[in-house]
Parts: sequence; structure tokens; C-alpha cells
Amino acid sequence: MDIIFYIGIFLFAIGAWQAFMRGTYSEVISGISLILGTIFVFIGNWHAGLFFVFLFTSWFLLMQIFRFSTYYKYFFKISLVLIGYASLIAFLLLKFGLENYFWWYLTLSGLFLFINHKKQHQTKNFLDVLSGDDKEKRAEAESSLNKTIKYHLLSSMVFIVIFALAFSYFSGGIKTDQIISQIPAVSVGSNIEHFSKSIDFANKATRISNGGSVYQQMGEEEIKRMVENYKQALSEAKQVDIQKLNSDYQEFGDHYKNEFITGMEMFIDGFEKSDAQKFLQGQMLLSQWGDWYEKNFDAIRNL
Repeated sequence: MDIIFYIGIFLFAIGAWQAFMRGTYSEVISGISLILGTIFVFIGNWHAGLFFVFLFTSWFLLMQIFRFSTYYKYFFKISLVLIGYASLIAFLLLKFGLENYFWWYLTLSGLFLFINHKKQHQTKNFLDVLSGDDKEKRAEAESSLNKTIKYHLLSSMVFIVIFALAFSYFSGGIKTDQIISQIPAVSVGSNIEHFSKSIDFANKATRISNGGSVYQQMGEEEIKRMVENYKQALSEAKQVDIQKLNSDYQEFGDHYKNEFITGMEMFIDGFEKSDAQKFLQGQMLLSQWGDWYEKNFDAIRNL
């Protein structure tokens, strides 16, 4: 099945390449390659096949909108339709369970629109043929073509940006530093969940340190278990929105970051690098966080 799938991808590549060629049989070759590519991909991986059908169908409809949006008199009116269409495509990508293909869709669409934009520039080569020796007619045709190129680029940018933003919104946030400076925000529910888990893991580490007798020093195995719990706590803590904590309760986020998170980082780093000073500094910061959190627990709990 894998071989069939990759054959389908290869046929898709040929079809896409031929779609931008100007040969006599390019359109025929492109059409046949794309159809066969779709069939082969469906056989190899029906989910990927569904994505390609969705991709090409959405491109076809997008080009119909571009027929109007690239005309300067219609651009500002049609741009609202373009925004709505980009949002709809993002919604349907999720609705059809194709969210894992987001970056494929964004990259391939960007590439397709870029190539299509370059084709607009190539049209300038035919201005002399179309206008002949009439300089006035050539200047008018060149002015019109320049406007078309400009609004094609603007239309492409509107579609790509709105699609990315809409997908981010509908999916509840993309958590991989994607799309322009972490556009998606952490939701309130997930923020509380990550905070609670970080505290739970840290409490497990604390219980390990309190498990021995007063005069008994912790062994290496106990410290390792503490470190593992702190690593899990740190992983959850780094997904918490610090500014949101500050907005919920004065200096909450700052104490959480500067004492709890930094304390765990120093504790872990000190243990792994056998740095006793850093190890103790981490413990002190964690102790400071514990004191502050205990004093303010009732107020935080009632938020």
C-alpha cells in the first residue's frame, strides 16, 4: 500500500508541474496525472486522498473568487467573500478530521498562489504582441496588468493569513509556536489544568523528601524520583500563561515563574550537573514559593 501511495504522490507532482507548463499536451497530462494520483493515493491512504480532493476542490473555488478579487474595482467588496471563504476552509479542514494536514494545506496553498502570482508577471512578455506598435494601448494594458498583479498578491495574502488565523481560532490554539508570534492564546481551562498538574507533581516530589525520618538523609534514588516529578511539573508549568495568573491575582504569575519554575529548573540542573550550590538555591526558591502560596492559598482558591 505504501508503494501505491507514493506513486500517487509522484503522479500528483507531475500533474502539478504540468499544470504550469505551456506545452500542447500539458493540460491533458496534468488532468490525467492528477486524477490517477488521486485514485492511487486513495488506495494507499484514503485519509490522505480525502485531503487532496479537499485541497484541489478548495483551490478551484478559490480561483473563481480570484477572478473578481484581482480586479481592482471589485477587490474591497470581494475581499469580504474571500475572508469568509478562508474561514470556511479552515472550519471544514477541522470538520473533516484533516487538522493534521494543516501545514500541508498552508504550504501547498502558499506555493500554488506564489507560482500563480509569478505567472501573472510572465504575462507581461505578451504585451508587445497584444498591443502591437500602439504605445498608448500598451501603456493602458500594462497599467491594467500591474493592478491585476497587485490585487492577486493582496488576495493571496488575505486568504493565507485569514485561513491560518481561522484555523487557530477554531482549533482552540496551535501549541507549537506556529503562525506569527504564537497567535493562539492558552484557554482558561487549559491554563488551570496545567497549573494544577504542575502543583500536583511538585507535591509528589515534596512528599518524597518528607518521607524519611528527621535525621535520615535522602538517598540518590529518592532524589532521582524527586527530579522526575519536578521535570513533569516543569513541563506542565511551562504551558501556563504567566500574564493570565498575574491578571487573576496580584504577583501570582511572577511568584510562580521566579520561584516555582526557576526553583525547579535550578534543582534539576543542580542535580544533573552535581552542582550543590545550584541544587540548594533551587530548594530555597521552592521553599519561598511554598510559603507564599500557602499564605495566599485561600484568596487564589476563591478566584
